[in-house]
Amino acid sequence: MDRIIGIIGARKKPTYNAAILRSVQQCVKAKCQIITGGAVGTDEKVLEYCINARWSIYTTVYIPSSIDDAPTARILNLLISHGGNVYTITDHSSKYASIFMRNTRIAEEAAVIIAFPSVNNSNGTWHTCRVAERLGKTIICYSPGKKPVRTLGSGIWHPLKNKWWLGFWKLEYISVMEGGV
Repeated sequence: MDRIIGIIGARKKPTYNAAILRSVQQCVKAKCQIITGGAVGTDEKVLEYCINARWSIYTTVYIPSSIDDAPTARILNLLISHGGNVYTITDHSSKYASIFMRNTRIAEEAAVIIAFPSVNNSNGTWHTCRVAERLGKTIICYSPGKKPVRTLGSGIWHPLKNKWWLGFWKLEYISVMEGGV
């Protein structure tokens, strides 16, 4: 079990729970480890689905504060009680530095990032995607309907055609040579 998938997303209460569940199910089916950030919203749903799938022992969470200070403390403690791992990453200079360190750690460890950004914001989600992009990682983004997702700069988003991945887009990297420069 060496493939690690980062599943991240907006703190806003997700309206796309079925898509989050499908992504967790596909990771479990492929016997992949799952990492996430432990925030409310998408990350919290990922944890709930991992616990329900009895996948806790293959689930790792990085949080930018202590568990006691985390808004998701209840589900984090439940994950731990089922064998999951929760690690605190803190930078005492600021809360935001800790969040960026957590996002970077997820991007560095994951072979693939599956992102669930909100339409309006999701700065942390996009930060993790930009770090993963710089590292050349596979990035898959959920964007229901025909709305284009935010551009990252080094590739083009292509919709995934598989029935499990409807509404998901994959970043296809373009080399400078391919771009005709």
